[in-house]
Amino acid sequence: MGTHAERRKVLRNIRNIGTVVALIGISATAMGTQAGATSSVSTSVFVAVNPERVLDTRFGIGGETEPLSGTITLSLDGVAGVPAGATAVSLNLTVDNATRSGWVSVRPSGSTSFVSSINFTPGQIVANQIMVGLSADGDISITNPIGSVDVILDVFGYFASAETLGAGDALSGPSGTPGPAGPAGVKGDTGPKGDTGATGAKGDTGAVGATGPAGATGAIGLTGAAGATGAVGPTGAIGLTGAVGPTGAAGPAGPTGATGLTGAVGPAGPTGATGLTGAVGATGPTGLTGAVGPTGPAGATGAAGPALMMASSADSRLSTDASGNAAYVALVPLQGAVASTPNTFTITGSTFNGASTPNGQVFPEAFTIRNIAFVADATSSVYSPVPVTLHAQIYVQPSGGAVAALVGASCDTAPIVPAASTILAGTEASCSSSGLSLSLAAFTRAWMVVSASTSAAVTLYFQVSTSVS
Repeated sequence: MGTHAERRKVLRNIRNIGTVVALIGISATAMGTQAGATSSVSTSVFVAVNPERVLDTRFGIGGETEPLSGTITLSLDGVAGVPAGATAVSLNLTVDNATRSGWVSVRPSGSTSFVSSINFTPGQIVANQIMVGLSADGDISITNPIGSVDVILDVFGYFASAETLGAGDALSGPSGTPGPAGPAGVKGDTGPKGDTGATGAKGDTGAVGATGPAGATGAIGLTGAAGATGAVGPTGAIGLTGAVGPTGAAGPAGPTGATGLTGAVGPAGPTGATGLTGAVGATGPTGLTGAVGPTGPAGATGAAGPALMMASSADSRLSTDASGNAAYVALVPLQGAVASTPNTFTITGSTFNGASTPNGQVFPEAFTIRNIAFVADATSSVYSPVPVTLHAQIYVQPSGGAVAALVGASCDTAPIVPAASTILAGTEASCSSSGLSLSLAAFTRAWMVVSASTSAAVTLYFQVSTSVS
């Protein structure tokens, strides 16, 4: 340990640093140190400092002027008395002005662990004291994966090795003989079940699945209209001219005038009447029929068969009870080519939450369903310990009749397998059914009902779309 004077100098240096507590055998990973740090046991020292606020998104402290939505990195190297080489910090974490229920994770920068440091709901101001490891550069990362929230961080102290602080071996003496283990305490009552943890961060998008088989060929359209009539053939030769009729009889001669003096020439006598028209000559023989004209151009293609009826929505809520049976389902009216917002209902038989069923697509004429295609995209990452299967079923209501499932008008997706107990946002599931021949009477209403089934209670959020032809 050196001379008495050297020991006094070490203790005087420790007092200048602040209040010091020696923590023997703290592992780097127990504090949540940066990824890749050694897991060997080392001696660390906690140094209390005067509390100092290093982050407040409400007032721009720490350089952040907007509520947290996503991930930011905060450097504590040389900030609030934290020296270079510090391994961890003691923080007071406070959240305020949350827009959605969620959680915040504080961890060493570069760590892939997203453990919740604090949970909250809108309207709450919640605080929690935490100890967080630092990266090699003295940085931490703060993540809020859902909505936005104001974050406040206050530093109360830090951890560093004795060598970093210059205290050397003066901080710890030789280990004493371990005392005997005390008797086990009485087991306490089980505490109440905590709130469900917030959805984990969105994982990487999985590889694109193999291309599915080609869909069935659509029905043949109606026959096009007949082509225009070909051009008229050339006119046959003109028949022979009929014989000229006989000349009509001449009119009577006018009387001879008396011979007088040669006077002026008298007016001309009236012209005799025209003789009768001769009879019409016989019609000549009919000319030969002209050659057939070339075929006219093909008529325009006939109109396509019935248009696809499509329905789509955003953020449909699907859930199951503890036995894995459907609890909340998405009821999507088929609205032609117009997108529609789903209605979320619980389903018992053909009754939807005791409420009147919203208007579905009305078919003014009889219609035959031959193909069904269904796609669902997860809009949020959710916790799910077991695979989940989605079921798409068409329900119909004949004019004046009751709502009922249309037998055969359904399909099931392949099980959605969670990654690390999480169904990630962007996960896609689909199914189809073709070669059907399901007839609907005129004035029938129709809906697509989407439900989930599994072996546990889960709540999912999907954007769903379907097409029927």
